[in-house]
Amino acid sequence: MCLGGSIWQEWERKSNEFLDVVKERSTENLSHLSDAELLEFTKVTVEGTARLWAWVILTGLYAKFVVKTFCGLSRMVASTNKHDLDILLSGFENPSIKSDIMLWNLARSADMDAQIKEMFQQGSFDGIWNEIQNGRKTQWSDQFDEWLQEFGHRVYELDIVHATSGENPVGYLAAIGNMLKTPAFSPEVNLKEREKQREEAEKRLLGTFLAKWLLPKILKAAQKAAAMREYRPFVLHSSWPLMRASIKVLGKRLVERGMLRDPEDVFFLHEQELGQLLQEHNGKDNGPKATRCSVAGRRLAYSCQHNAIPPDWLNSPFSRSRKSGTLLKGHPASSGVVAGKVVVVKDVSDLARLNNESIVVTRYTTPAWTSALAVVRGIATEKGGALCHAAIVAREYRIPAVVGIDGVTEELIEGDKVLLDGSKGTVTKN
Repeated sequence: MCLGGSIWQEWERKSNEFLDVVKERSTENLSHLSDAELLEFTKVTVEGTARLWAWVILTGLYAKFVVKTFCGLSRMVASTNKHDLDILLSGFENPSIKSDIMLWNLARSADMDAQIKEMFQQGSFDGIWNEIQNGRKTQWSDQFDEWLQEFGHRVYELDIVHATSGENPVGYLAAIGNMLKTPAFSPEVNLKEREKQREEAEKRLLGTFLAKWLLPKILKAAQKAAAMREYRPFVLHSSWPLMRASIKVLGKRLVERGMLRDPEDVFFLHEQELGQLLQEHNGKDNGPKATRCSVAGRRLAYSCQHNAIPPDWLNSPFSRSRKSGTLLKGHPASSGVVAGKVVVVKDVSDLARLNNESIVVTRYTTPAWTSALAVVRGIATEKGGALCHAAIVAREYRIPAVVGIDGVTEELIEGDKVLLDGSKGTVTKN
């Protein structure tokens, strides 16, 4: 198989097969499966997800190579500036933008429902979700259910311990609340404007004979790579609800048998330990009862390490010394200069605090954050490059962004006033 169009054809084939399998397995009544059957069901689902994840990584490496090659060639052949490069790699419909369009329409519908609108204005996002869960059926809740059916599998963090968007959509409800406050913002209008700007930038790029001869193919390849960035995790995460559901059923059974205190404890067991606990109940083995005691220790270690900053290289120190200063440097991700106040986002609960004055400072972003990020003023991340999620979203919504700023979540604190330059890749503390 040669690289190029065929790698995306192979990805499309494998992703379609994966989605078909997930759809078929989602019809299984998990409560009717025996312990052994449910354990095997979970194992097969996890292994299938891992195989597709390998393809996500492979296509990501290829996409990064293509985009870097295109950017280098376009600068050399056509002297393309950073602003035009941002435009050339944006303006493509993807699952994140489709989700935002649906959420924006939900915001417009909420504006017509007095009770829902009041709850949004009060910031009672948990209350809105409780109303929906408790069966309060309205035209608005039916619309939100449609969104959940299509996008509820998205994850705020890749760790399977965390709930999916469908289990905890409060971050998205907060995004709808922000869209209510900014009615002039429309993801659909923004997309059309970006598409027009991209077409104009393409004409500028290919304005010379040499550029027309050298750049069209690599341009299309780079645009394909950029457009696929959001689709790949969208497909991959489709199995998260299924994996979490099957694992939680096992956890619930172990709680009912007095072996665990909380169904969520099951996420802190190794596969062998889980099998031993199930066998212990069935009288097949006197597995180590101490396994149950280790869960509390693992939960504590997880909570302590969750916000730690991992090293860039294996065998590097886990904690790195930081050099304080007013100027922080990273990689230019989306051009533009903007001033604002820092909002440090550590987990999904912080997304509700974002508004159109916010400069988001975080380790990294995931597709499930897109709607919350759409209305912010600027983005600065600890990790990432030209094709990371934060960079893609920032370019689509014309938000200045800098990624890959080593130590930014430690150097900047909540409320800091900063100047972010997405063209130079800098953040300056005022």
